[in-house]
Amino acid sequence: MNRAKLFKAANVLLAISFLVQVITVIGMVFFKGILRQLGISGIFFEIHEQNGFIFVALVLVHLFFNWGWVKVNILKRK
Repeated sequence: MNRAKLFKAANVLLAISFLVQVITVIGMVFFKGILRQLGISGIFFEIHEQNGFIFVALVLVHLFFNWGWVKVNILKRK
């Protein structure tokens, strides 16, 4: 797989991971009672926690692929 395809795949996975984080935190905050009654509040927490590690790893991969842009636009000297 070439670099461009890996970059696109990483970005798609990063977006999915972000959505999982948002959905699980919304569930844990706004639907805590319902989730507890259904007995799945622990599952939401576990998914949120494990996906957090995945999200951080994907952010690092994203930074790796975009490091040239970061150097030019963010870390430029004045």
